[in-house]
Order: sequence, then structure tokens, then C-alpha cells
Amino acid sequence: MNHKNYKNSPLNEVVFEIKLETASSDVIESLSEICKSLETDYPICKKKYLSEFSLNFENEISLPSTETKQSLEGFFLSSEDEKSVLHLMRDGFAVSVLKPYTGWDHAFPSFLKYWNIYLNKVTPRYINRIEVRSIYFIPNVSSRDIQAYLSIGETDNLTGSRLLGFFDKRIFSLDNEAQFQAVITKTSNERNGDEDLSDIILDIDVSNIVQREYDSASIKSIFASIRSHKNQVFESIITDKSRSLFN
Repeated sequence: MNHKNYKNSPLNEVVFEIKLETASSDVIESLSEICKSLETDYPICKKKYLSEFSLNFENEISLPSTETKQSLEGFFLSSEDEKSVLHLMRDGFAVSVLKPYTGWDHAFPSFLKYWNIYLNKVTPRYINRIEVRSIYFIPNVSSRDIQAYLSIGETDNLTGSRLLGFFDKRIFSLDNEAQFQAVITKTSNERNGDEDLSDIILDIDVSNIVQREYDSASIKSIFASIRSHKNQVFESIITDKSRSLFN
């Protein structure tokens, strides 16, 4: 299912991501080399660190001593206008595309281009997760009438739904084998302190969570399935009242 081309698209950000287990050694050094090779298109580079905290108890009387360790996990590369961000990590690769989103047919080939550059330096042993996260922003709606714009509780075409905690976060299985799932999160905030108006943020994260050996053809096929699923999820959630805002 292709996404409808709305004149006033609410899509604010799209993230394409692959999580993996690498077979490469010296991954950080390889990622650093990628950063240097892309500095013309992505001149802004920020390091991503993982912090680990530990408590050491010497005895029952004295307070425990603390120890903090930091390890470099990867890099965030941003274009000059910060509309596109590459995530180069030990355990994966991602591309974030901010508004204006020009469509899957433009963004996905760009993702594949930089994914192949990543592959030139990093060799995956296994692919653990493939996902596309789409964040929609729907501004200036009536706070008393939010359910008239979204119908998350009425997505009967999605199987195996499970409610987590508060009503605005749900996980759905999208196929009988439970290989594809959608995590749907809805938040709303008062608009400029006006309790009668709200801005809605709809976060749809569709993923394939089956571990597999890397194969370029299957990667493209899985992303195509994710595209179809996420469009189906979005169209099943929004109402005609929402569509009237987008057209």
C-alpha cells in the first residue's frame, strides 16, 4: 500500500534503521573513516558515548564507591541544514530525514546509498532488526475532540493488539508469524497554553524483528513490506476529519 500524497502532509520525520551484530574488528576506526569521507555532505559530526555506572560495596558500614566508564559507540553526522542525520553505530546504521519529507521513492534510495558506504567498512554477521519510524505532527485540533481525528482503538484489521500502560501507547502484531510489529504512540500537548487546542504527535514505528544473515535482496524486500504496513497503519488510524486537514 502506497502512502497517499497529501497536500499538507503531517509527516514530520522519518527514520530508516538497521540493527545488527558486526563481524568487523576495529569498528569505531572504520566508522571514523566514514565520517571523514562524508564531511562534505555531512559536516557536523558528534560522538555517541555509552556510559556504564557501577557501585562497589567494600563493607556494610561505608558508602559504596562509584565508577563510571564511557565507551565510544558511534557518530551522528548532520547535513549543514540539519535536515538529514546519519547514525553510524557499532550495532547499526540509521538515517533520519526531517521535514520536508520528499517521499519514500527519494528518501529510501538515499538511505541505501549511505548504507552501502557503511557496508564497505562494516561487515554484518547478523541483522537483528529492520525498522522505519514515522513521526506525524497534527497541530491546532480541538482538545475535546481528539478522538475525532485518530481512531487507534478501532484498528481491527491489525491482529494481536496489546495495550501497554496508558491508552496512548500500543503494540500490534502485523502478521500471523509475528515477524512485523507496530508500536504506536500518541501524545497531545496544549497549544501555546490554550487548553482548548492541542498539537498531536503520532509516532508509528514498524519493524521486522527476526534475526537473519545479511542479504541485500531480502533487506529491500523487508523494507518494502514495512512501507506497506506503516502506510496501512497510518490510514487505519486517521479519520476523514484528519484527512480534511491534510488535503
